[in-house]
Formats: sequence, structure tokens, C-alpha cells
Amino acid sequence: MVIYSDEVKREALRLYYREGMGARRICKRLGIRCPASVRYWVINYSVFGESSFDRRRKRCAVSFPTADEFYRYCQELDRENKRLRSENTFLSRALDIQRPNKKYELINEWSSESVVKLCMLGNVSRSGFYKWKASQERKENVKKYDDLLRTIREIYDASGGTYGYRRMDKALRNRGIIVNHKRLQRILRENDLQSKLYVVRKNQWTLQSEKKDLLRQNFHAERPNEKWTTDITYFHILSKPYYLMCIMDLYDGSIIRHEILPSMKATCAVDCVKAAVLDRHPGEGLILHSDQGSQFRSKTYSAYLEKNGIVQSMSRAGNCFDNARIESFFGHMKAELPLMYPYSTFDEFRDALDRYILFYNKTRIKT
Repeated sequence: MVIYSDEVKREALRLYYREGMGARRICKRLGIRCPASVRYWVINYSVFGESSFDRRRKRCAVSFPTADEFYRYCQELDRENKRLRSENTFLSRALDIQRPNKKYELINEWSSESVVKLCMLGNVSRSGFYKWKASQERKENVKKYDDLLRTIREIYDASGGTYGYRRMDKALRNRGIIVNHKRLQRILRENDLQSKLYVVRKNQWTLQSEKKDLLRQNFHAERPNEKWTTDITYFHILSKPYYLMCIMDLYDGSIIRHEILPSMKATCAVDCVKAAVLDRHPGEGLILHSDQGSQFRSKTYSAYLEKNGIVQSMSRAGNCFDNARIESFFGHMKAELPLMYPYSTFDEFRDALDRYILFYNKTRIKT
């Protein structure tokens, strides 16, 4: 019977645990006759630790590992077996690959294993792998940026170049795309996609009497046909003025009626309101708000509203804030309409106006 020294046993255990060698390879390396001896040393070391090298322990009664200790030992062997199989599979695939980039892709697939060990098995540098991975992330970011820019251009063109970063952000969120507002501003600025609207609004606050002002700048409505607001503006086409009257439902901000008036007479304003009432059937209690234009202060206009159970409300004189919603619509319309639907004749203007109001009611994002 051959008795081996503690140094031989320790070296055998080191080769087994750290180098991952099997019992037969350890026997060939160290000149040990029987692989069973190596397995015996491994079992003793896993159970007794350093005390397994104490020769006097052999004089004691033989003790066997408990069920829990044996179960842990089997689990450790199972993990070691899976690791060796994974490394063997990786090595067999890596030997068939010559290009470093392909090896880097293979290492990236084995993300659960140690990068250092995989690079060593694949005979590539660890720094080279991380450089390749950084370049792949940059390419992916460039692709995501191009896709985002393509979507932004699509939304920008659909709005006729009128959307700023706020409405652009809402349009992107409607498509499930969330972008930081600062990054969105930078993308729009760098690609010359900023809004074409440069409207300067000069507002003056003038204190006037609050006679008949029922809204008091409260433009919120709980239901449709609860609060309407109206006003008249004008356009010059071929040096000829045309008057436009619009009625807005404050519940959702949609334009429920618009007409191009032949003149500024009160009867024309009454006809526009009459058409809106016949179309929507609001019932009694509707509040119709306007400014103090001569058409809205006329007896004909007031008598028609009273006859149909519509409550008349009027802004304070010289105060555009009291009718801000319809004034804001006119400002956006006059800036966006020529950009989205250019016109030069009256027929083209009438068609462009219908298309824009349809876009405003159905598509345009309102803030």
C-alpha cells in the first residue's frame, strides 16, 4: 500500500478544485497509481476540511457524512459539471471561428459565464471584447435615433410644420414613444424642425365693467352644449376682406359652426347661430359668450337668443382675455392655415378653411 504525503494530497486537491482536472488527469500529473485515492481525498476534504490531513484521525471511529452534507456535495458537483459542459461547448464553437468579431458575438451570447474565462478560452483580449460591445451599443443608439427622427419628421410634415416641442411630445406619447423634453428640443433644433409659428401677441389688461360676463374666464364645461363662445374675424384675399364667424363648444374646444359672412350685419350673425342650434339642438340653459361687437349687442341678436332659451354672455369692453379660447383659435388658424393649405383665390380659401377646421377638430393636439 502506497502512502502519499500531505503535499501530494494538497496538490491533488488544488488541481481538482482550481484547475478543474479530473481524477485520472491528476494521477497522470502527480504519478498517483489509483484514481480512487484522489476521489477519496476529495470526499474527505469536502466533509472534514483541513482535519482530513490529520493522520491521528484514522485511529478514531469511522464517521460518514450526513444526508445534508452529501446533498450539498452533490449539488456542488452538479454545478461544476454544468460549468465544464458550458465551457466545453463554448470552446468547441470558438475553435471553428477565425474572426475576432464573431468570437465577440459568441462571448456576448454566453453572458452568464465569466467574461475573463471566455476571452481566455476564445484566445481574444478582454479589452477588445468591451470595445466591440461599446461599438455595438453606439450602432444601436444611432439606429434608435434614426427611427425617432423619422417619426418626428412624419409628425412634423403632417402638421404642416406648426407643431412645437410640446405638441410634438404629446404626439409621440400618443404613439407610445417617451422622449425627454430637453432631448426633443435639441433634436428639433439640430434638424431644423422647429415650429414655423413666430406669432407675437401683445396683450393689454384693461379693467372694464363686468356687465353680462357670465363666464368670468372660466372656460371649463362639464358636458357638451353647456357653454359656447363665438367671435368674428376677417381675411384679405386679393385685397378684398372676407368675414369669418366661428362658434366653439368649450367642452372639447371643437368648432361646431363656421361661416364666411357677406357682411358684418347682425342678421348674418343670427343666421350662423341659428344653423348651429338646428344642428346641435342644445336645449335651454346654453350660455353663448361673445365680445361686445355691434352684431352681438344688437336687439335682433339678443331677441333670437332669448326666444330660444340661450343665455347671452359678453366680455368686458376691450378685454380679449374674457374670450380667450376663440381668440386663441383665430391666432393659431391665421398662422397655420397658409402653411398647411396655401390658397390664392376665394374658392381655394373656402376649401382650405374647411380642411383646416376638420384637422383642428379631429387631429390637432390641443393644449
